[in-house]
Amino acid sequence: FEEVVAATISEDLLTPVLEIDQELALEDITDKFYHILRRMGPFGPGNMPPVFVTRGLQISSKPRILKDQHLKFQVKSRAGQLIDGLAFGMSRFTEPIASATSFDLVYTLDMNHYRGESTLQMMVKDIKFVE
Repeated sequence: FEEVVAATISEDLLTPVLEIDQELALEDITDKFYHILRRMGPFGPGNMPPVFVTRGLQISSKPRILKDQHLKFQVKSRAGQLIDGLAFGMSRFTEPIASATSFDLVYTLDMNHYRGESTLQMMVKDIKFVE
């Protein structure tokens, strides 16, 4: 089976693809927007959460590594809007994201509940550095 697949599969089928539902500006991400999204749930295999992209972001605070493998940071838009990002298993991007002048993020939205405060955060799926 593996020999047949290896001989017939094309390179494009071996490359993972992220399906993006909508491009958003950070200014569009509000508590109200998040609560409207939540009404589309519950999310799971038959109803995946929407995936967004925001382009031209800049780092706002020094990235932190959590549990030796996850990356937590805050981004800002050109207009100054701020939001936190959490990238599971992406600690390898700590230096590149800290030194980048601009980057794009693909993410889903979530609400972080910590010490009695609730804040929106991007659950990062991919990072593209703009050259």
